[in-house]
Amino acid sequence: MLSGRARGTRSISARSGTGTVTRRRVTPRRDRWPSASQATFAVVTPEGLTDSWLSSVLNSDVRVRDSHRIGDGLVGMNIRLELDSDGSVPASLIAKLPSPDPASRATGIALRNYEREVCFYLEIAPTVDIRVARCHHAEWHADTGEFVVLMEDLAPAVQGNQITGCHPDQARTAVLELAKLHGPRWGDAGLDGLEWLSRRGASAGA
Repeated sequence: MLSGRARGTRSISARSGTGTVTRRRVTPRRDRWPSASQATFAVVTPEGLTDSWLSSVLNSDVRVRDSHRIGDGLVGMNIRLELDSDGSVPASLIAKLPSPDPASRATGIALRNYEREVCFYLEIAPTVDIRVARCHHAEWHADTGEFVVLMEDLAPAVQGNQITGCHPDQARTAVLELAKLHGPRWGDAGLDGLEWLSRRGASAGA
């Protein structure tokens, strides 16, 4: 079990490469992380984000009104989904998928980017205080490298620009949020047992 100071624990499901469901116990700091559904994983491309699949993982009757790609996506692909439901699901969500470009996709798998993102949302995000997009569903398959994350749509927020920089107030907010990421688990020996969080190789970071 991951350590933490939250009230109670929540069971979150993650799918293994064999298709079975592995359950991890985490201690969320806020009641904002729903359990991942046990629906059959079938999403590889945007076409896989069907009404039936979304309804099964979101535990609600959902219809996709519109969808379109957003952002550049260097090793992944982001899709904005505009949804109709009974109000239990946000009107829009962002789906993160592997890149359709073979080279970018292979890079994302080789560097374990897809695996680490899913594991962060399932295992680390509930135990720290940094403000991240709410994760509604996340899963990753070891045998194919396929993954999908359904997350909160943060529009009208925009991505930062590393070339032009940012306002001092924005920089201050970023530093404070970094403290909320590192502070709650600082010195936590439990992190040492997370293989996916370790360095990629013996020479990494040297």
